[in-house]
Amino acid sequence: MPQPLAVEMNAEEFYSHFFYYRGMRRAQESDYLGALADWNQELRLNPDFAPAYFDRANLRRQIGDIRGAIEDYTQVIKLCPDCADAYFKRGNAYRELGDNHSAIKDYTQVIKLNPKWAEAYNNRGNARRELGDAKGALEDYDRALALKPNYAKAYYNRGLSRRILGNLLGAIEDYNQAIRLNPEYATAYVNRGLTYSALGAKQKAITDLQQGAKMFLQYGHLGVYRKLVENIRKLQE
Repeated sequence: MPQPLAVEMNAEEFYSHFFYYRGMRRAQESDYLGALADWNQELRLNPDFAPAYFDRANLRRQIGDIRGAIEDYTQVIKLCPDCADAYFKRGNAYRELGDNHSAIKDYTQVIKLNPKWAEAYNNRGNARRELGDAKGALEDYDRALALKPNYAKAYYNRGLSRRILGNLLGAIEDYNQAIRLNPEYATAYVNRGLTYSALGAKQKAITDLQQGAKMFLQYGHLGVYRKLVENIRKLQE
């Protein structure tokens, strides 16, 4: 992904933005409160310094302050209207809040600025699918895969849309590709299993659901594991 807000380091730059650089170091050391304090001070001294807003936004999102992150990404965009990364990150933050309409607007702007950004197509596809536009989502996943042929998440997501649209065999093909590229893709096993079940291939469904259940148990997701065990039990009756 492009990083348009990277700052070139030199002695003059370091001393003129001391709090910004110290905040970066503190964030790397997981001193998040210290990093936020430094970036706050940096922005008091240099209120038009976009990299400080951007890094503070990323940290705010990381610690769960999604609305604060959106405010900071918005400031970056005001200062740097062509910074595709800020639109992309803000789109992701909007999706975390469930605001898929705003997310789609941001991903669309990313694509205008950088038409070869596969992740922007994939994420816009996710937002479209969640809003009920499975066909539009499918188009976005197709574009993402044309740009990035080994993109496991895009295969998985396209599989979800194909299943919604009734193309169960196409969904199976996409889940196959996702698993080939990422053999630890637990949700791909689960959704392939559910699709096999819908096709009446009971034993294949059980095998995939068992594999998915095993992985979720290893990951410590006991609630998902129990639900899958119950699904397997019903298929075995």
